[in-house]
Amino acid sequence: MDEKEKEEVALFRYGLIRGLLDEGISRAEFSARLDEVARRSHQHPKGEWRRVSRRTLLRWIEAYRKSGFSGLFVKKRCDIGEVRATQTHVLDLAEKLKREAPRRSSASISEIIQRTKGVSVSERTIRRHLAKRGCTFCELTGNARRIYVRFEREKPNDLWLGDMERHEALFDRAAVKDRRRYSVAAG
Repeated sequence: MDEKEKEEVALFRYGLIRGLLDEGISRAEFSARLDEVARRSHQHPKGEWRRVSRRTLLRWIEAYRKSGFSGLFVKKRCDIGEVRATQTHVLDLAEKLKREAPRRSSASISEIIQRTKGVSVSERTIRRHLAKRGCTFCELTGNARRIYVRFEREKPNDLWLGDMERHEALFDRAAVKDRRRYSVAAG
């Protein structure tokens, strides 16, 4: 992006926030104006129509108040030229750990990698790459059956829970179906 394009983008940003920079408006008025700007589509200097979120508008306002018009210019990424992808040897380690213990969670794999390699990898990244490599629990164990976690069940009424803390509202020890709080059986 050359300097002329950067300036056009900065002018576009200023055009969106200029009505929000008035210090004399109430908080409610500011919020209403912010919502109005965020709700509409705006033509970007590149020609396409875009919507801008409240959060982005607030970030631009803060940048303008801090640095003036120059704060609205597009910034270069600080990690430009660096590899942002997860390194292959880290993913190989994640796969090795999963193959050692198929029940090992991606959270524990992430923690082990953090301790041993000093590299932080998100659980979601580990799950995605393990799935690409065919290294999920089902594929490693040949078990296509769904593993239930917590109180998940396939169909309604497969699991009934008792509520013993609210027994004063029930007769004796009554089973309470789900969250509906009505007695379905009393003992």
